[in-house]
Parts: sequence; C-alpha cells; structure tokens
Amino acid sequence: MTTKEYLSQAYRLDDEINTKLESLERLKSIAEKMTSVNSGMPHGASDPHSKEDVLIKIADMDAEITADIDRLVDMRRDITQTINGIDDQTYRIILYKRYINHDRWEKIAVDMNFDIRWVQILHGRAISALNSHENSL
Repeated sequence: MTTKEYLSQAYRLDDEINTKLESLERLKSIAEKMTSVNSGMPHGASDPHSKEDVLIKIADMDAEITADIDRLVDMRRDITQTINGIDDQTYRIILYKRYINHDRWEKIAVDMNFDIRWVQILHGRAISALNSHENSL
C-alpha cells in the first residue's frame, strides 16, 4: 500500500459508511410504508418480504454501520498519529485537511492563503517527508 493509499483509506471507508447510511434510510422508509395484512388465512412459509424480516435487515445493517464507524474512528486516529510524526507544521496541516477533513485542493488553498499549485507541491513534499519518517522508524 502506498502512502497516499494509506492516507486515503479513511476517506474511502467514510464514503462507504455514507452509502450504507443512505441505503439504511431507504430501507427504513420502505418499512414504514409496509402494512401488515391480516387476511385471516393461515400462513405457510414465512414471507421473505414481511415487515419483521425488513426490520431484522435494518437492525443488521445498523450494526454493520456501527462497526464500520468504530473502524473509521480507529483508522483516523492512526492516520492522525502518522501525520503528527512529521516535523513541518505546514505539511501536517495540508495532510490533515486533505486526508482527515477530506477538503478539496481549492478549499485548502483558500484556507491557507496559498495558490492551488503551491498546495499540491507542498502536498508532494509532505508525502515525501512522511515516507522518510516511516522509513526511519
């Protein structure tokens, strides 16, 4: 795994969590729309689309999302500790904004009062500094 891949893994997991949260909201919406029909007829095999089954799936997905969030918190803490190992404060700020806050280059440039191209150059230097730091451990 490259340094950029390592730093980007929190972003990818965060994106995955958000996608799962959207799916969970859709499932909850469907569950709210479901009505239980009591026809008075005896029921054979369990209906795979029963409200109870949907509620179980919702609970399972909610537990999965909670586990993913726990992993994300641990991952962000690990990445933050890695970034904090760099001596240069400007490099740390750029890496933190990019990989922890998921800021776009334009926002980082405006926040730091730098040209976008200069931020990208500094980012490259920060990655090199991080590689040097990791290799010295």
